[in-house]
Amino acid sequence: MLKNIFSSYLYEGKCDVSLTKFKKHILETRKKNKQGIIISNRKGWQSNFFNQINNHNQKVFEFLNKEVDKVTKNLNLKDNIKLRSYWYNINNKFCFNVPHTHADYGLVLSGVLYITTPKNSGKIVFTRNDPVCDMMYTSSKVNNYNEYTSSNFTVIPKEKVFLLFSSGTPHYVEPSLSNQDRISISFNYGI
Repeated sequence: MLKNIFSSYLYEGKCDVSLTKFKKHILETRKKNKQGIIISNRKGWQSNFFNQINNHNQKVFEFLNKEVDKVTKNLNLKDNIKLRSYWYNINNKFCFNVPHTHADYGLVLSGVLYITTPKNSGKIVFTRNDPVCDMMYTSSKVNNYNEYTSSNFTVIPKEKVFLLFSSGTPHYVEPSLSNQDRISISFNYGI
């Protein structure tokens, strides 16, 4: 009998909240702090970290909180989790994010919501936290990759789509080949 002994998750959905005013707020935030901060981003703009919901993103987080609750029911946590931090991202041509996790004490779930996603603006790639997987399951040894043999999982960003994943899941964003901005919000939930 084959058993799954370890597993990870990726929850994907579509935000049913209008993002027009929210996008304007993100662009205004960048105008006020053009330098931003550098964490995993290379060349792109990333805002400071925020932990208070404001009137520009309140409806977005009301929606996301419900979706986060759906995921956490499957995690069987003793305590409820809450929004711990969020930040805005704007990437344009040749901008990317290096491999990283959002792991920190108490963080459980992380995510991203795409506001604008021009064509070829950089895929997000989730990687397996197993350094020998690529050696064991080369393309010459595997007919079709699956959850046991693949070392990465790629998602093409789409407007209004959100992704929720474990804060410890390694991931990166491929370089954008678009001349237009890809705008997103990233966030962390924890105990």
